[in-house]
Amino acid sequence: MRQRIGRRLISIMLSVLMLVSLLPTAVFAEELPDQSTAGVTEQVGEGTGNTVENSNENKDSTGEEETKGERGTTYVAKVGDNEYATLEAAIAAAEPVNGAITYEIYGKAEVNSTGWVQVAKADLTGLTKVEFVGKTGDAEICITGDLAILADQSYDIDVSFNGLKLSKPNPAYGSDYGHSTNYFTCWLRNIGEAENTVTYTSCTFPNGVCNNQYGKTVFDNCKFTNNVTGKYNLWNYGGNTEITNSSFTGTRGIKAYSEGADGGQIEVVDTTFNGLNEKAAIVVSKATTVTLNKVNATECAKGLLQKDIDGGSLKTTIEANGTGISGEFNITATTTEAAAKDEFNITGGTFKGTVSEDYLAEGTELVHDEATGTYSVAAAKFIDLDTFIKWLEKNSYSVDGASYTDNRDAVVNDKLVVKWSPVSGCYDNRGASGHNCTVDNVAATGNTPKRVNNGLTQFQLFEGKDVAVTVKNVKFVYEPADFTVCENSGWKGSFTVAQAPAGQLYFMTKGDVNFEACTFDKVVLTSFNTTGSTTVKGCSFANVYNNYAIKDIRGANVSVTGTTIENCGGGIMVSSTGAVEKVTITGNTFTKVDVAGTAAEGKAGTRGLIQIAKSGTYTNTNYDFSNNMATNCGPVLRQLNESVKLDKANTEKLKELGELYTSDSLQVASVGGVVYPTLKAAFAALNAENHTLKLLNESAWAETTPVYW
Repeated sequence: MRQRIGRRLISIMLSVLMLVSLLPTAVFAEELPDQSTAGVTEQVGEGTGNTVENSNENKDSTGEEETKGERGTTYVAKVGDNEYATLEAAIAAAEPVNGAITYEIYGKAEVNSTGWVQVAKADLTGLTKVEFVGKTGDAEICITGDLAILADQSYDIDVSFNGLKLSKPNPAYGSDYGHSTNYFTCWLRNIGEAENTVTYTSCTFPNGVCNNQYGKTVFDNCKFTNNVTGKYNLWNYGGNTEITNSSFTGTRGIKAYSEGADGGQIEVVDTTFNGLNEKAAIVVSKATTVTLNKVNATECAKGLLQKDIDGGSLKTTIEANGTGISGEFNITATTTEAAAKDEFNITGGTFKGTVSEDYLAEGTELVHDEATGTYSVAAAKFIDLDTFIKWLEKNSYSVDGASYTDNRDAVVNDKLVVKWSPVSGCYDNRGASGHNCTVDNVAATGNTPKRVNNGLTQFQLFEGKDVAVTVKNVKFVYEPADFTVCENSGWKGSFTVAQAPAGQLYFMTKGDVNFEACTFDKVVLTSFNTTGSTTVKGCSFANVYNNYAIKDIRGANVSVTGTTIENCGGGIMVSSTGAVEKVTITGNTFTKVDVAGTAAEGKAGTRGLIQIAKSGTYTNTNYDFSNNMATNCGPVLRQLNESVKLDKANTEKLKELGELYTSDSLQVASVGGVVYPTLKAAFAALNAENHTLKLLNESAWAETTPVYW
């Protein structure tokens, strides 16, 4: 019995032991921490934010490793296969491969040193390029020190940043660094610094950036988001800077400045400025060339661009916002409005508000769209006088406007449109010692008048030349404006629109002057020195206040045919200085000439449709005044020359146009139907056939008058 019980106990114990042996050993394990990894959360590198964690956590739910640099990495930088806890450690160790060092950035890498923090260690051989490449979505280089910048002072290298957030959260002005330490900065300063480039591609600047002032800087597809009051997104310290496919938001845009006289060059392409509220999108404070190509400035409270030269009191601003803006701004240190007009050259864009046409490039104009209320800069449908003069000279002084090819938009209805306003300028001694220039040494151009005379803005052309001038199919339009002429003569001075309401094309060549099928609006035509012939055929003149439309045309042969003159203070003034062979004024139409509204108060009726001036000899002149028409005009003829004698046929033709003579005309007596300006000439004409002298002006006869016959 006892043996049986004992066997049973032994069987039970064996069964229990077998069951225990089948249990997993883990149930007996004490939960002790892994001394090598578990629970470690220390920072790797100061301020990096990356932690060393349990190695099992380096795998995602699929058991695959996470991307390097995201949560779970033990480094912030890599160079090749080498990993570094800090960027500074990577820089201290990196060696070039094929001339280049590439720093891969994982997460936030801080630069805690101050001063010029070198991007490569000393004593390297063959280094030509340094690259910083963001490898994670949160890749960032942060310069934490206040007076600190990245730099190279040992090698002539190019440096690039790609796919990175580049921050400088603790801005400070440094005397040796200037404004660079207010922003993220990388400067290259070695022997060949002017040829070295810092390139930023797909980078973000939350605290702004300073360019590489000693050489070139390129920004491509970057975001500038600095919203700190008083700070810019880009401080441009001279040098050569290119910005493409980028965006600016925050408080301020670009500041162009320099410690020297030259602010360098800035080119901005396919870039937007939006919501800037403290300054214009671009502020230029030193002489700088700024080029824009398809730039948008929207909701910028202070406008697109401001010239604000350091130390100057005058600010010139393009206040309007717009899209697709292009242009070149060759800004100088001269602080005058006149200088800005020459320096601002907008070539394209659409603006929400109006823009001064003074700021538009040559060959462009501002077009208002009433439906949208916007103003667009488009290729002008005209050229200015300066351009026309150069074209005329280039083509041996003979041109047909219909064939103009340099700007076909300027040819309208087969006529080249020449439209211009007077531009201030200096004709001599610009910059010479002792010359007090009144226009800041701005050189005169073809758009600069030589003088103002009797209310006409005189543009003197081809002085001292003896060339024939022929012009066909051109429309001349003068737009009055205030201006200043600087020269060493009595002609210098400043003039207003009221003082000079019309322009005068004052040809000074001795050669023939011929105009055909041309139009003149507020423009007077003069051939002052011509000795051969002046011909005006099939032209039209309008809107010349208180002056002749055709004034001082000269030559042995003068001809005005098939021409209309409307709304002018006078018609045609012939004032040749030598012997005149023929005067032909036929087939012309005069409307509202020499009447109230076209002439100044007290001057209506004093000029006439035609004047023959005192100068010149008309003893043997052949006249033709046939087939002219006049409507609502003043007297027909102002005859002031003592050698003129008009036959009966021409006198009758002129009478058909209205009252024959102005009150001051020389028309003393007639003999045989011919009017003579002096009694002496009338008496000389008496003969057996024409023996009657008719006195036309009784005041010409007095007791002291001698008897000539």
